[in-house]
Amino acid sequence: MTRNASSDRPLTGEVALVTGGSRGIGLATSRRLVEAGASVALVARDPVVLDQAVGSLSAHGGAVLPVVGDVTDPHSMESAVAQTVEQLGGLSILVNNAAVGWYGSIVEQPTDDWRQVIEINLFGAYHATRAALPAIRQRGRGQIIAISSTNGRLGRPNMTAYCASKAALEGYMRALAAELASEPIRCTTIVPGSTMTDFGGRTHDERQASGAKFLEPGDVAEAVLYVLLQPDRTWTQELVLWPR
Repeated sequence: MTRNASSDRPLTGEVALVTGGSRGIGLATSRRLVEAGASVALVARDPVVLDQAVGSLSAHGGAVLPVVGDVTDPHSMESAVAQTVEQLGGLSILVNNAAVGWYGSIVEQPTDDWRQVIEINLFGAYHATRAALPAIRQRGRGQIIAISSTNGRLGRPNMTAYCASKAALEGYMRALAAELASEPIRCTTIVPGSTMTDFGGRTHDERQASGAKFLEPGDVAEAVLYVLLQPDRTWTQELVLWPR
């Protein structure tokens, strides 16, 4: 994945697929990748929000492909990868970003809600990676990036499902990195602290009113680009970002 970091568009010729790409960190990451010259497929469930996201990226140049897909459905992810390869000419970068989280005590949160968080945050990365790997291997080299959370390391009250899913995601990525170590495919986990999005049901205004410190989605997007531009002789396994 070595690129000329001095170039205005160092990812020209690369093709990325970003899950949860229509809002928040996923949209900021998609925008940064397009600005850097990559062709990007945005995968999300809501076609209306997806079309709005693609429209917001049109001014940045580069090919942007909207793909309606569900990361919990392996067939949906296989279709998303197939559309990406067919319409954008291959696949070299996968960003596993899709995630949900709900607040609620362990005794009050419905079991189905708890299970859905695990299905999206953990199994979603599993399904997307399984679908994408053959195309990345066909390309000859590539990068798989997962967006985790410091909550998976610290633990937060009333967020047991989310914390468990992110802790498991990091273990999954470490094992995946070991499994692919002999191939020219790097696996990286980016672990951001609290980020200013509407994630978890709290609005931007509510987060600001809390007085806490937050990253911006663009900060995480810059971390993704940093990882992608590292020379082939290096490997960033995990990158932790804190607001300050």
